[in-house]
Amino acid sequence: MYRITNIEPQKLSQVKVRHQDRIMELTGGKLEAKDAFDTIKRETGGFKKKNDKAMAADDLLIQLLRRSGISVNGSGSAERERMLIQAKARERATALLELELELAA
Repeated sequence: MYRITNIEPQKLSQVKVRHQDRIMELTGGKLEAKDAFDTIKRETGGFKKKNDKAMAADDLLIQLLRRSGISVNGSGSAERERMLIQAKARERATALLELELELAA
């Protein structure tokens, strides 16, 4: 579900976040990858609970890691992609059923 579950802490310390002055201006503090990782882990009960905001933060943290030249391995990304495809297929099926119900009525 989350792709950052297997990230090593020393990799997180290598992440360079650009525009820290703007981030400090908006949030009052620096953005540290380790802190973001810890927050996601805490909010999801050790990556066990599904949380939409945490999943979005997971994606953003992966982007930061890749932008810093840190490789991100793991089957989580393939699993996540499969889940997204299935969710879109369910949405399309639901939309088709709603149209069929409208036409039948």
